[in-house]
Amino acid sequence: MSIQTLLEVLGEDPIHMFPEEQKKAFNEIVPDGLSCPIPWRWVLGEKKFMDLLNNALERSRINVCALEESKYEQTYKMIRNFLLSLQEPLVDIDKLAYYIKNNKKGMTVEASLRSFVSKTNKAPKIVYDQAGTATGRLTVKRGPRILTLPSRYRDIIKAAPGCEVVQIDLVSAEPRTALYVAGKEAKGDVYEQISADLNLSVERDVVKVASLSALYGAGSSSLSTLLGSKPKAQRVINSLRSHFGVQRIESQLVADLKTNGYITNLFGRKLMTRKDEYQKVYSHFMQSTTSDAAICMFSQACELLRKEDPNFKPFYVIHDALVCEVTSNLRPRLEEMTQKLSLGSVGLYTTKMTSVSNN
Repeated sequence: MSIQTLLEVLGEDPIHMFPEEQKKAFNEIVPDGLSCPIPWRWVLGEKKFMDLLNNALERSRINVCALEESKYEQTYKMIRNFLLSLQEPLVDIDKLAYYIKNNKKGMTVEASLRSFVSKTNKAPKIVYDQAGTATGRLTVKRGPRILTLPSRYRDIIKAAPGCEVVQIDLVSAEPRTALYVAGKEAKGDVYEQISADLNLSVERDVVKVASLSALYGAGSSSLSTLLGSKPKAQRVINSLRSHFGVQRIESQLVADLKTNGYITNLFGRKLMTRKDEYQKVYSHFMQSTTSDAAICMFSQACELLRKEDPNFKPFYVIHDALVCEVTSNLRPRLEEMTQKLSLGSVGLYTTKMTSVSNN
C-alpha cells in the first residue's frame, strides 16, 4: 500500500498535505501527474516526511477516539469505505472542451468544468470531505467539483460501450426523514400524503414549499405569494411544523446542546452546531441524518447492483443522488431493484432513475 492510499484510508488528503512546490513539479514532469505513486519520503527528506505522517496519524487517533465515544464508528466506516470505492468515469473530452469554450455561466461553472480535465480520458479521482460542513454533508476536497456542476453539463460523463450513465435520486428525502423521525409513515408521494393527512386543499407544489419552510425555518413570503395571503401561509406552515413534530424535537435538541455542548444526528454523529445556534439545531439534525441515511442506502444498493451487473460502477454522490454506470439492457431490471431502498434505523425511501448519458 502506498503512503497516498494509506493517508486516504485515514481520512486525510495526501495531495494537500505536501508542499506546493513539489506537487507542482511532479504535476509537470510525471505523465500521470499527482495520480501516480510519488516517493514522498525521498522527495521531502526523512524528518519532514515523518513529521507530516505523525501529524496525520495523531489526527486520525483523535478522530477514532471521538468515533468510539459517539457510537458513530460503524456508520462512519461504511460511509468512508463506500466513498473510497467510487471510481473515475470516462469523460467526453470534446464535449467538455466545447462547454468550457462556450461557457457564459460564470467562473464557478467554468472551474467546475475544468476540474474534470486530466491527462487521460478519465476524470481525476474525487476525494470527498466528510467534515467540511457543520452537518457533515459532503463537500469535495479534491477532484471533480460535481456538487457545483449544473446538471445540464453532467453529460460530459461518458458511458462505456454497451452501458449508460444514470442518476438514482432519493425522492423527497428530507421530508420523508422528518416524517420517520416524528414517528409517522411515509408512503408514496409524501407531499400528497401530507396534504391528505392534514386536509389541505392546496396544490402539491404548495405543500412542497410549505414543507421546506416548516422544516428549515424559511420565511413565508414565497408561500404567501402562492396562497395569496400571509396569514393563510403562516397557518399552513404552523400546521406542518406540528405534523413534523418540529417543536418537540427542536426542544430536545436544544436541551442536548445546552447539557452536552453538542447535538448528534440519528446515527450518533456529532454535529458542529455552535452553542448559540439554537435556531439551527433542527435543520442541522435533519440534513445530517438524511445525508448519512442516503449514503448508507447507496452503499447497500451498490452491493446489490454489483451482483446483478458486472459492468456496474459507482461514480459520484450528489447529496441525495448517486451517479453510476449500468449495462444498458439491464437498466429496467436494475431500476426495479432499486425503486425502494430501506434503512432499519430510518425507514423506506423511493427512488427515481434518470439518464445522464449513454453510449
